[in-house]
This record gives sequence, C-alpha cells and structure tokens, in this order.
Amino acid sequence: MLKAVRLPDKKCYVIAGGKLLEGVIAVWRYPCQSPSDMEVWTAIALPDDFGPIPNDSIIISRHGNANTLMAGSEDGLQPPKAELLHL
Repeated sequence: MLKAVRLPDKKCYVIAGGKLLEGVIAVWRYPCQSPSDMEVWTAIALPDDFGPIPNDSIIISRHGNANTLMAGSEDGLQPPKAELLHL
C-alpha cells in the first residue's frame, strides 16, 4: 500500500522522456504572457514506494499557493509546463 507523501510548496516530481528530472527547474503557465507566469521550483526524487506515473508529466503540491498560480491559462485547458535549468 502506498503511503501519503506531503509534497512541499514549489517542489515537484517531473518525468520527461522517461527520465526523472531533479534540480532547479523553470515552471510556467502556458501560454506564458507575463513574467509572473513563470516561477523557479525544485524537482525532487520520487519516494521509493511512489506508484507509477505517466511519462511527460509534472506532479505538484496541493499545499501552498503555487498550484493556484500555475493553474494554466484563463480557459483552464493548458497545464503548467516545466524545463530543467542548467545553472
């Protein structure tokens, strides 16, 4: 049985191209129309007992206000996007 994990605000799990991304990432609303539509978050490792998740997905916390800020476009049809930053 999977245990519940509380994901901190502005932390996320990202699977892209079949690989887990870890590190500082840029997350933005699509379409990105102003600087406030983009934020810097941290992609973290999945817990060992986390269930399978779909490829090319981002899992964000339901806690804090980051999920509200990245809720997508005004029409509600577009999910947030993410990209790993190489710093």
